[in-house]
Amino acid sequence: MNEARRFLRYLLPGLLYALETLGLLAVVLPSVALDAVSALKAEGNFSFLITMFIASGALGFLFSTLHHWCHWYLDSKSINHTEFIAMRLHESAPCKSIADAEKKKNGRFMWLKRRKKKRQEREEAFIKLLALWYTRLQPDGQLASADKKTVSLGDIAHATGTARIASLFAVLTVQVICFHSGQLSFIFPSVARYSGFLILGVLIIVLFENSYRRTSRIAQQVIESILGKVLDDEANKANSADAKNRAAD
Repeated sequence: MNEARRFLRYLLPGLLYALETLGLLAVVLPSVALDAVSALKAEGNFSFLITMFIASGALGFLFSTLHHWCHWYLDSKSINHTEFIAMRLHESAPCKSIADAEKKKNGRFMWLKRRKKKRQEREEAFIKLLALWYTRLQPDGQLASADKKTVSLGDIAHATGTARIASLFAVLTVQVICFHSGQLSFIFPSVARYSGFLILGVLIIVLFENSYRRTSRIAQQVIESILGKVLDDEANKANSADAKNRAAD
């Protein structure tokens, strides 16, 4: 089941890209879309289908890689465990006044260093959270039953994040086809179809972006709540044991 899930994780974004590209193309250039469908039917043999299947997986892997890059370099808020780790491990958070002073001292390019530092702190927090989680993941422990659910939430967040990248590339692909086809004009039907294509394409991207942020926030809150409870239980047990030892002495 895990292997099938990993395979679909890369296959589905490529298929989504292909279907979305064809659907948007049908909105703005119906004749080109019909020609593409006719060409696919003409090439409808087994070897061609296998080639398309493999190409979908390769595209899905590309979209997944771009999603991870955007997640770590452009989106600093989704799935950020920095505050949770700082609170649980009693680590000091960066002081805003000090950061502002450094900004004035080092000039206008200091924001690049701050972004890099925040990204490193976010990566370190994620690594520490995984270490806290998996060192406590025992077959009969509290995390055992929650692990599969949290993995599913992570898969959903990854799927929606990758889908937004696939949707963006679908819109860009149709945009390139529109300009190279030479079939667009400034008459009303053509302008209306082009406007409809842009509105629909942007709405789909916004839909997946909103879903990604929501599922990421839910996944983060669930993981931190479960792990926080486990850490609290450990602390309570340790405090009870210390109290008993002091009472015995």
